[in-house]
Amino acid sequence: MKSRGFSLVDLAMVLFIVALVMGGLLVPITTAIEAQHRAATEQGLEVIKAALTSYAMEYKYFPCPSQISDRSDPGWGKSSGDCSLEGFVPWVDLGLEPIDPWNDETGERWRYRVDPAFGYFEIRDPITHVLKGLREFTLFTMQTGHIVIADYNGTLMTDADPKCFASGGAKVDCFGPHATRIDPNYPIAIIYHTGSDGIADGQNASFEALACGNGTGYDFTFPYRDPTCQGKPLYQAGPAAQSYDDLATWISRPALINQMVKSGILP
Repeated sequence: MKSRGFSLVDLAMVLFIVALVMGGLLVPITTAIEAQHRAATEQGLEVIKAALTSYAMEYKYFPCPSQISDRSDPGWGKSSGDCSLEGFVPWVDLGLEPIDPWNDETGERWRYRVDPAFGYFEIRDPITHVLKGLREFTLFTMQTGHIVIADYNGTLMTDADPKCFASGGAKVDCFGPHATRIDPNYPIAIIYHTGSDGIADGQNASFEALACGNGTGYDFTFPYRDPTCQGKPLYQAGPAAQSYDDLATWISRPALINQMVKSGILP
């Protein structure tokens, strides 16, 4: 009896079943790879955070962000000297190499910003402009950049402003006499990675002005702050969400200062 073999309909059914099986396998594999990449990125952020902390403990200031993503440029990976802007991680200054889980060798997915009061700043003669030295932060240095970090829903993950009280509990000017600052999680620097899409998402895409009552969904009305909310860059962190896959970490003032005091670097 002669075998009739496979018909085109049979082959089509087999291919369809194989496609279903492969599709079902590819989804968990892709998800697992993405999870591995994100875990590696989180580890990378902690390495950068530790390197920045060590740098600050040694020099008593943070390096400014790099502003160059072209690796062929001599200034790539080096501090720009301008700490007023966001930029890229200064890899050369930190002695690190930008190992990216998504194979981006430029390092431009790794972003960095530091509060100017804690960043590199040259002290020059007001007349001759001769360099006299570099400013170092002290136990009493206060933030001026007022970096604010919130999650996808707009819930604050850091303090928006220092909380300052007099001995009797009344709110006072943070720089006034007898003021006591309480800033348990007030950020000095933020480091974030733009994720698999390589694009800054959410508030990280437009961080320069903190929105207050302007219809963006962020209507923060904190005490002790200018209600216009100008000059306070708002960043986003937290779990991945719709249209947001960035990963972020930050260095808080209390954590850094306490570490430097325990190490005897600050009095």
